[in-house]
Amino acid sequence: MQVNERLSDYSRMQAGAASATVIHTLQRHWDILQDYSHEFYKIRTNVSAVREREELLEVVNRDRSVSRCN
Repeated sequence: MQVNERLSDYSRMQAGAASATVIHTLQRHWDILQDYSHEFYKIRTNVSAVREREELLEVVNRDRSVSRCN
């Protein structure tokens, strides 16, 4: 994210002198960052769901074990 901010600052400092290549690179960096961020949040949500499911299954299995012993 800092790289993208620095590129933005650089292109603003050039005050219109920024080449099409710099502008294209900056846009591409932002697009890639958005894609990676979206993928990260999706994976994080999936990992959380799997953890919650595993915890629930552990509780259910523990309850079954306790009820079998009684």
